[in-house]
Amino acid sequence: MRLRVAQLLCLGIFVGCTATTKPPVNTGDTTKKAQPQPAPTPPQEPTIIEPEPEPEPETRQDPNAEADPAHRCRLHDDCTNSCSLGAVNRYWYEIHYPDGDRCEDGCTSKGFEAPRCEQGTCVAYRQGSKEPSCTQQPVKYRAVEIPKKFSCSTAKDCHVTCSLGAINQAYFESLTDFRDCRDGCSSVGTDWPQCQNGLCVSYRLGNPSPHCTQREDDN
Repeated sequence: MRLRVAQLLCLGIFVGCTATTKPPVNTGDTTKKAQPQPAPTPPQEPTIIEPEPEPEPETRQDPNAEADPAHRCRLHDDCTNSCSLGAVNRYWYEIHYPDGDRCEDGCTSKGFEAPRCEQGTCVAYRQGSKEPSCTQQPVKYRAVEIPKKFSCSTAKDCHVTCSLGAINQAYFESLTDFRDCRDGCSSVGTDWPQCQNGLCVSYRLGNPSPHCTQREDDN
């Protein structure tokens, strides 16, 4: 019996000694390796964005500013035909030619139509077409004697009052017991007077004002 046990024990030891242990499967290195980092980007110069220059404000020029007073207009109705001067501003014409102008076969002869205001100037039309020979003709002023109180050399010589309209500035300052009215020739819409052919001319809403030019005091 003891011999049998000894044999079995020896056999167990032999088997245990001769048994091979299966090597562990190599699953790779489980240690987390540091990933290569990209090279640092060199610091860049800050981009300076220059502010865009502000656009210059649009200059809105009155097209009438380039036209002389005799031909200046805003509406078709501002224009009229004259015999020797062609198409002109009707208010300018009334002031400087109160009796009209006389000639033969001029710009009021047969075939002429009502003038039109185009790009700020009066344009003559004849039989449906523009008539250059009667458009923007050289300005002609009559030789007239102008009372001192309405006379001028430049626009700075002129002033405007309610009752007198456009008058000479120095004359106005010489008045001692002057009583003016309200509204009248100095109401809203009145422009600064202009000097034309030595005469202070009243202006309202861009047109000469015959009613307030060479006006006598109504007081």
